[in-house]
Amino acid sequence: MEQDGKRTGVMGAIAKTFNLGGHALVKTYDFTAGAVSKTAGVLKDSAPAAVGVLKNSVPAVAGAAKNITWSIAGKTRDLFTGGFFGKLYKPAETDELETKIKEYEEKIKNLYFEIGKEGATAEQLESDRIKTLINDAKEFEKEIQRLRNRISEMEETERKEVELKAEQRTGRDNKKTKTSRSDSQVSTMVKSAIEKVLKQGEFDAESTKAVFAKIAYDLMDDEMEVRTLAASELGKMGNKAAVPVLLEAVKFDNPYLTAEIINSLINIGDIQALSLCKEMSKNSNHRVRLNCLRGLYKMGGNDEIAPYLLDALKDEYVEIRRGAATFLGWKDIVDAVPALVQTLHDKDESVRKAAVAALSNIRDRSSVLPLMSTLADDSMEIRQKALESLKIITGKEISFNVELSGDELTESVKNLKQWWQDERMSSVGMGAQEAQIVSPGVSQAAYAAQAIDADRTQQSEEQDKGDESSVFGEKALKKMVKDDLLKLCGERGIECDETFTKAELIRLLQS
Repeated sequence: MEQDGKRTGVMGAIAKTFNLGGHALVKTYDFTAGAVSKTAGVLKDSAPAAVGVLKNSVPAVAGAAKNITWSIAGKTRDLFTGGFFGKLYKPAETDELETKIKEYEEKIKNLYFEIGKEGATAEQLESDRIKTLINDAKEFEKEIQRLRNRISEMEETERKEVELKAEQRTGRDNKKTKTSRSDSQVSTMVKSAIEKVLKQGEFDAESTKAVFAKIAYDLMDDEMEVRTLAASELGKMGNKAAVPVLLEAVKFDNPYLTAEIINSLINIGDIQALSLCKEMSKNSNHRVRLNCLRGLYKMGGNDEIAPYLLDALKDEYVEIRRGAATFLGWKDIVDAVPALVQTLHDKDESVRKAAVAALSNIRDRSSVLPLMSTLADDSMEIRQKALESLKIITGKEISFNVELSGDELTESVKNLKQWWQDERMSSVGMGAQEAQIVSPGVSQAAYAAQAIDADRTQQSEEQDKGDESSVFGEKALKKMVKDDLLKLCGERGIECDETFTKAELIRLLQS
């Protein structure tokens, strides 16, 4: 009788969970109305037993209500965002994400149907099959939350851009310095710069010069869209005669035009773009800041650009934080390791992923322990990338099951960290236990610090040896930017493309 009570209580709880998602869920499930009624009656008498089963056997089932309620809340939200304002602010890119969310929600619904069918008894609810179904539902829930966060971020970005355009059209921007008179003054300076380069600039032919002139004069068009397109076309032409003209056009003080001008200056390859990128790195418009980062990476030296990239790791926009982490990795800026370690805790998955890749590229062993902590990240993909990075940095074949969860995962990460600390301590001549016996007043942390110093010394020696023994020594290759490595691979007939990371390109050149 107790077993029957447990069983009936559990099934009643599942039925109740389904009810939260709508009567259709219960009706679709193959239970009669009488059976459901009877289940609800027994549930009242056997509540303690049902609670025990849910608490000890399948805690995730108790979270099903949250999943279904969250789905309903999402639909309620759509009622408010689906009207005029929803169409106004909703970026086109969200369509695909919302379609994916609907697919995941449908999969979650089907999974709980399966749980209901499988869970005819308390013993069955404790089966591996049920646990697998519940874990799958949890993963879909996490993915839906990630996609919704991304949609919210895109909508916020779009909203800000719409507001900025509205301010520009009505002349109500915060600075209130962009009057028709000042615009006219900038146009005069742009025109003067164009006339000067047409007289002194170098052009392949008169036809090229004529095309250049027509595009350049479009920088003074009444429509900002035409000006922006002109700036883009001048960048594609690649003629350095456009540089002084574009630098004058920046004074129009329009963020969209400025972002395109920076991009064009980078494409032309003029060093003056570097100064502009530094000046504009804290611009209020995120597109300008993002293009500035690219310019700093393409044209600046490590020491020169490091402060700007490190500061960008704290930017409010995901794309900028992700770009900063990526560029720091490609530039192999070792001093950035502490900041990148902090970025492993970023709220956005793509930024955390970029930080893992950057640390893998830099290969500094002081990042090993933080990366081991990342093996417990909510994202399975980040766990896998962290494990790959640990193998690259340590040079050891590390065995770790990234699919673990709960206490088992926590314990495995703890054991792995202990193993690494023992390894490092042994590299300075003693283990943790021996260290405490010989020097009881010195903490293990101090010996761990010595081990890290020993690691870096060893790494430096290994790189120096590599430089001496190989035409493509790692130390020399790591000083190159990714574009140079791609070019070098092309010269050597090595198949690769832009999707390869800098670390992968270096390994290809050394193989």
